Formats: sequence, C-alpha cells, structure tokens
Amino acid sequence: MKVLAIGAKYGIDPADITGFFFVHVKRELMEFACRMRNFRIDIHLTQFDLRVLAKGISIGAIPAFGDACFDDVEASNLIDTVGIPNWGLLSNRRNEHASILMYSRAWHTTLPNATAYANPRAVRMLVERCKAVCT
Repeated sequence: MKVLAIGAKYGIDPADITGFFFVHVKRELMEFACRMRNFRIDIHLTQFDLRVLAKGISIGAIPAFGDACFDDVEASNLIDTVGIPNWGLLSNRRNEHASILMYSRAWHTTLPNATAYANPRAVRMLVERCKAVCT
C-alpha cells in the first residue's frame, strides 16, 4: 500500500512499480550471486549444541571448521537457554569489524538490577522509538 502511495505521488503507474521492484530484486540477486562466486564464503549447518560446537571448533575436533576463525557469528536468542559460550576466542582477530550477535528475550525478567526490569518506562520508550523508525 505504501508503494502505491509513493507511485501515485510521483505519477507512476502501479504496474510500473512492479516492474521496478522486479528489476531491483533481480539486481540484488545478481550481486549476491557474484559475491558468492568471487569471495570465499562457507556456509555450514550443524545440529550441535552451541557450547559443544564452540568447544569442538576451539580444539580442532570438527574438520569443517579447520581455521576456527569467524568474521560474524549470529547466535539468535540462545543466550537465554544455553548461556554465553566462548565464541570470542573464535572471532577473526585480523578483522576489526568481526562481531558476535546475540539477543535475549528474558534478561530483563531474570536480572534484578536490569534497567528494563527496574524501569519499565525504558522499555516503553524503546518500543516507541522503534515504532517511529519503522513507520
């Protein structure tokens, strides 16, 4: 609906917007395909427990992860269930932008001095700011 409003604002036919969207998505997919071909990108899916995986990689027990060096690790909300495994030792020290991304859904309810737990107004403020950014 917002796309149609934008199109109407600039006098663009909605059918043209679909075409523009197709071209945009096609370009993005082509760029992704080129990056996959030109850069060394390895994707591994495992069913290991996060703690076991971190330990196995650290000691070299999992051959697929021979270099044991990651630029980015995304661990979702596993911090709530398994804690914080020692992934810091596995980050790429040559890349100053290497990152480990985790989030917690429960920290504010389990930690007695957590800002959101002690100050529910802080959470409402963050929610309102996120809504403002997303609209």
